Formats: sequence, structure tokens, C-alpha cells
Amino acid sequence: MINKKIKTTLAFIFILALFSYGAYGIKSEKVSIEKDNKISLSINAKPIDIKDKYLINGKLYVPVRDIFELIGDVVWNQENKHVALTTYKDFEECNYKKGEYFVYGLITKVDYDKKTISIEQHFDDNSREVISPLVLKDDIVIILKRNDKMMNLDIKDLKCGDCIGAVLDKDDNIRGIIITF
Repeated sequence: MINKKIKTTLAFIFILALFSYGAYGIKSEKVSIEKDNKISLSINAKPIDIKDKYLINGKLYVPVRDIFELIGDVVWNQENKHVALTTYKDFEECNYKKGEYFVYGLITKVDYDKKTISIEQHFDDNSREVISPLVLKDDIVIILKRNDKMMNLDIKDLKCGDCIGAVLDKDDNIRGIIITF
């Protein structure tokens, strides 16, 4: 009987020691997390706006989506758990069912204040004649394409002599321009 009590007590002490060793054997590291939106960020001396900024153990962390959106266009595919990043913001293809159409031409005049351009139109079998000046939408996307490289431009980058392809909406306003070389 004593033998059984000793064996039970020793087994209990062994199990207790085993669990105690596991608890004391794990190193715990103190993590310091601080949200600090007073930190300012810039790229090429231009301020950038990222809402959430965290200092974790003295290192700055920001949401990767915010950084990706500064670089270009971000698309999340939930099914494949995949983030696709393009280094330029693209626009949807011309949707003829919505009354949109595509025109080609050479820019002959740019009015930056009124956000309009005039073009010398180039025609093909699918062309529809447009009357200049053409209004540039406020959210227009302008893409410069050379070989396999693409980048976004601003309205102020449009110049007379640029050869463009443009998507116009049903109201004859330009929502997207591609400039190719």
C-alpha cells in the first residue's frame, strides 16, 4: 500500500515538474505596440497620407495595402488569396453596351484650366466622329505606354502632338487616355 502511494506521489511530482519545466522553459518577450499618427511620411520629398502608423518595438509598420496603393493599382483575389499589384492605375476597357466608344487622334490643343483637349482625329472602320474640344473627366486615368512599360500621367503632362487613344463615356467625356510611343 505504501508502495502504491509512493509511486502515485512520484508520478504526480514528475508530471508537475514536467509542466512546470515547460512553463519556465518558454521565453516571453515583451512587445511594445504604439499607434502614432503624428509620424509624417514622404516619397521623393512629397508628403504621403497613410492613416494607420504603428511603432512595434521601435520599428515603424504601416498596412501593406496603403503602400501598394501609393505604388499602383491593387486587386485582392479572395478565392486564391492573392494580391495583384500593378505599378500603374489602369482603367476598364471601352464598354460599348454602356454607350462608351474609343477614338484615336493627335492632340492639337490642351486647355489645362478648363480640362479639355482638341484632337485631329484618325479614323478606322469602327470610328465615330467627335467634336472638339473634348472634356476630361475629373477622375480621368492617363497611361503612357512604351514597349511593355506603363506609367500614369497627370493632365498637366498632356502635350500637343501626343498620339492618343481615348475612351469616351456616353456623354462624350474622356475617362481614359493611352499615349503610346
